[in-house]
Amino acid sequence: MTSKKLTITYDWVCHACAAENSKLLRQCHACGCSAFADVREMENHAHALRKPVFSLAREQAIRVLFWAALIGIAAFLKFIAGA
Repeated sequence: MTSKKLTITYDWVCHACAAENSKLLRQCHACGCSAFADVREMENHAHALRKPVFSLAREQAIRVLFWAALIGIAAFLKFIAGA
């Protein structure tokens, strides 16, 4: 079997992070994924790039809104009493 050197003759887009790369690069400049990566390697790089999504539980959101409303009402009543 002969070993064929893999070359890129065009600018390419990384399948892991969608960054545009020059034909001179063999690895993505943004995430480091190889230009000739298999699916597993692409998924690993894509997973490493994902940022945690900020989520607020429903009970926490209700609690925050309750206290914000209570403070707002208290400030309004203090303003009315001072006027």
